[in-house]
Amino acid sequence: MTPTLFLILKVVAATLAIAGAVTIHFLPRFNLYQFGQWTRSRAIGVPLCALALFWVLPHLMVFQFIAEMSAPLFYGSALLVLVAGAIFLDFLAARGFAGLLIMWVYTFANVSFALYEEVSIFLIMALAFHFLFAIYALCVAGKPYLLRDTFTFLAKPERISWRWGVSVFLFFFAVTLLLSGI
Repeated sequence: MTPTLFLILKVVAATLAIAGAVTIHFLPRFNLYQFGQWTRSRAIGVPLCALALFWVLPHLMVFQFIAEMSAPLFYGSALLVLVAGAIFLDFLAARGFAGLLIMWVYTFANVSFALYEEVSIFLIMALAFHFLFAIYALCVAGKPYLLRDTFTFLAKPERISWRWGVSVFLFFFAVTLLLSGI
C-alpha cells in the first residue's frame, strides 16, 4: 500500500470516527435506540459483509493451497458464503461491521509498521486505540447482539456520561489517527 493511499484511508477513518462521536453525542435517545435495531438489517449487512469478505480474500491468496486454486472458483465460493450468510444469519449488519473493523485494524497495524521507520508517541497511541477496537470487534463478531446492546445502553437517559465518554474516545482516536504519521 502506498503512503498516499494509506493517508487517504486514515483521513476517511478519522472522519468516520468524528461522525460517530457527533452522532452518538447529539442524536436524540430514541434515534440512538433505533441504530441498535439496524444491526439486524440484511440490507445493510450484505454490503458490509461483502466489503469485509472481499477485503480479506487477497490476504488469503498468500497460502499455497489457495493460490493453486483458480481465482474465479475461490471468489465464487466467497459469493456463495455471502448469499448463505444473507439467508441464514441473524445480525448480519453487526457481523459485517465487526469484520470491517477487524480488517481495518489489521491493515493499519501492518502498514504502519511497514511505512514508518520511526515510532512516534502518536503512532503508539493510535495502535492502542486500534487494539481496543479489535477487542470490541472480536466480541461483536462472536456475539453480534452486543452491538445492538451497546446502542441500547447508550440510549438510556441515565447513561449520558457514557455517551460523553464514547464521544471523547472516538474524538481522541481520530486525532491520534491523523497525527500518527507525523
